[in-house]
Amino acid sequence: MTQDATTGNSYLYDGEGRICAVSNTPVQGITTMTQYLYDARAPRGQGNITQWSCDNSINSSTHQPNNGFTPQSAYVLGPHNEQLTEMTNNSGTGNWRTPTSMPECSAPPMTPT
Repeated sequence: MTQDATTGNSYLYDGEGRICAVSNTPVQGITTMTQYLYDARAPRGQGNITQWSCDNSINSSTHQPNNGFTPQSAYVLGPHNEQLTEMTNNSGTGNWRTPTSMPECSAPPMTPT
C-alpha cells in the first residue's frame, strides 16, 4: 500500500504491481473505495468496495464478494486492446455504451461473478 501525500489517496497493488484499489476521502469523514479488475491484457472493469482489500472472491457462506465488491463498469476489449464497449451500472441497472456516438441500450443488472 502507498499513500499520495498530495491527494491523500491510498493505493493497493496486486501481485503484478498494478493498482487494484484506491481509497480517497473527498469530504472529511466520507471515504470512498474503488477496486479495479484486470484480465491478461488490460483493465476490464471497476466497482465500489466496502472493505480495504482486493480479494473479491466469493464467500461460500454468504455468496457475496469478500470485500463487498459492487460493479460500476465493465469493458469489452478488441484484439488490439481497443475498447469496444463499456457497461456502466447506474442505480442497479446496466447500460452498454460504445466509444462512438451510438445510443445506449438497456441491459440486465450487473452481478458479481
